[in-house]
Amino acid sequence: MSTPAELSPTPLEPGRPVALPFGLTWADLRAAFEHELGAEGRAVVSHAKRGRHQGGHPSVILTVSCDPQERHCSRTLFFKLNRDGSREAQRYRFLTERGVPVPQLVVCVEREGEEVLGLQLLPSIGIGPDDVEEVLRLVATLNSLTGVPADIGSPPPGLPPEEFEARLSEALDELDGVFADHGPSGWLDTYRHAARVYRDLPQALTHGELAPQQLGRTEDGTLVLLDLATLGRRARFADIANLLPTLAELSGRDERLIFADYLRFLADGSALALDEQLWDELRLTRFVQAVEALPWHLSLGDDTELDRRLRTIASDVAAVRAGGGGTSPSGPPP
Repeated sequence: MSTPAELSPTPLEPGRPVALPFGLTWADLRAAFEHELGAEGRAVVSHAKRGRHQGGHPSVILTVSCDPQERHCSRTLFFKLNRDGSREAQRYRFLTERGVPVPQLVVCVEREGEEVLGLQLLPSIGIGPDDVEEVLRLVATLNSLTGVPADIGSPPPGLPPEEFEARLSEALDELDGVFADHGPSGWLDTYRHAARVYRDLPQALTHGELAPQQLGRTEDGTLVLLDLATLGRRARFADIANLLPTLAELSGRDERLIFADYLRFLADGSALALDEQLWDELRLTRFVQAVEALPWHLSLGDDTELDRRLRTIASDVAAVRAGGGGTSPSGPPP
C-alpha cells in the first residue's frame, strides 16, 4: 500500500521550460488568470509525478506564467489529455455543482474526440491512518447522490463480454502457476455465477476505480476525489468494497466496523444498519470487482500488491460460494 509520501508530486528545482502540451495555446489558458493574459507566457515542468497509477492518460504538471516576473499571474496545474470519449470534465462540473469535493477544473478545451483538462494541483495524494473517517464520509456523500443525469450515470463501456472473459481466463490460468496456493483458475465458474447476481444489485453513483491514489488534499487541506473518467452508476457498494481492506489496514479496525460506519454516513435518507445480508452483498461486490481487475494487476508486475489482492479474493470466495450476496448454496461447487 503506497503512502502519500510515495504518491504525492515532487517539486523540481529548477523547473524545465517547455511548450504548452496537448495542442494548447495561450489563448486557451485565459480562464486560468484573473487579469488580461498576453499573447504568450511561459510554461515550466514544475513537479514530477509519483506512483505507478497515473490513469494511463498523457499528463504533466506545469507552472504557467503570463509574466515570469509577476508571481500573482502564475498557476501550477495538472494537465491531462483524454482521448477515450470519457468526457471527464462534465463529471468534475457535476460533482462540483452537487457539493462533492473535487479539484478545481481551471482549464477545459474540448475538441472532437478528445479533451484537455487543467486541474488544480494537489500537493498531497493518497491517505493515511488519520484520514479514514473523512474518507468514509466523502465516499458516502458521493454514493448518496440522487437525480443523476443519464450522461453522468453511464459508466464507460468495457470490452465485449466474450473478449473480457477470454482475457480473464488466461490471467487466472497464469496466476495458478505463480500463486498456486490460492487456486485462481478455480474461481472462474464462481465468478460467472456471482457476476450475474452483481448485475442485479441495487445501484448508486460510484467512482468505479476508487483507491488511495484517487484521493488527495488541496492546499487548504480539503479531501477530494480525482480521476473521474470512470464515474457512473454501478453496484452501490463498489467504492467501499475497493477501499475497505486498505482502510482496515490503516486504522487497525475490523472491516465490518468500518463498513458499519460507512452505512451510517449515507446521506440520502437511506442510512442502513449492518446486517448479514448487507455484509454478504459487499463481499460479493468485492469478489466480482477484484477478479475482474486481475488481468490489469497482473500486467503491473507488482507481486506484493497482486498477492495482497489474491488473498482478499480467497477470503471472499468461500462466502460467495456459500450463498453470500444473493447467490445460493446450489451455485457452483468449490
